[in-house]
Amino acid sequence: MKGSPISVYCASVRGQSHIKSGKPCQDRCYFEIFGCGKGKGDAAVIAVADGLGSASHSEIGADIAVHAAAAEIKRYLTTDFEDGLTLAEITSDETILLDAFTAAAEAIEKYAEDAANGVVKKDLACTLALLFYFGGKATAAQVGDGAIVGAFSDGRMEIIVKPVDSEYINEVTPITSPDWKSRMNMTAGASAPVGLVNAAVFTDGCIGAVTVKKDGNIEPFEGFFRPLFDYFNSKNRENGETGESDGSENGENGENDDNKGNNGNRDIAGLLSSEKMCSVSDDDKTLAVACFKEE
Repeated sequence: MKGSPISVYCASVRGQSHIKSGKPCQDRCYFEIFGCGKGKGDAAVIAVADGLGSASHSEIGADIAVHAAAAEIKRYLTTDFEDGLTLAEITSDETILLDAFTAAAEAIEKYAEDAANGVVKKDLACTLALLFYFGGKATAAQVGDGAIVGAFSDGRMEIIVKPVDSEYINEVTPITSPDWKSRMNMTAGASAPVGLVNAAVFTDGCIGAVTVKKDGNIEPFEGFFRPLFDYFNSKNRENGETGESDGSENGENGENDDNKGNNGNRDIAGLLSSEKMCSVSDDDKTLAVACFKEE
């Protein structure tokens, strides 16, 4: 949306292991920026999913998940209720997020039930991370092993949603699991930190390159995120580039039809495909970057 105080850039690229094996990219990223009515300003929703490598059709599950979850959040943010309020303004953030994850899980289950090619729910297994921004604040949650980083107007940078803890290495709970609700991590109190300037949502293929461990805790690698956010904040100020598009990329170069109108998406795809990023992980990689400025 041209003229919006919100910008989002995202891309998903196929990992080297999938390029060698001929598998498709199993990550998906989807975002929308939209108006919420007179006096309400703009809102944004970002959905990122990572299809499990062990699931034969997980890229389909990931695609279903991001679109179904984003649609449910958009419904809350744009549905008029009473006294000039939107449905989101009378509903807790926890409920909105829970309903969005539920919508994604149910959409995957319905696809499996309707499938005529023998696909079952476990074949569509994927993780899911969501962030929505409305009324000057953001709220986020995830089921899976990616993470969400926030940068704030006072200079702080922190992981606002951490990877879900697992008992075993390489164990991850997908939203197709019956116990996904108990494995959901959410922003503290589900209320967004005020003064949020930037956010980044990314899958576990990026974790090793963009985070560090300190005293046993995972923290954002500022040497990665500071220049990244500075670049896109500058890009936002210069040309206000925003978009309403599916940022998923199933090839190797970040240039699908949805990305061609957004140079920022291509910039992220190029970064994710770089030798440095690929040297850390050969998995698929997805990164979404959001910029927020005062209206």
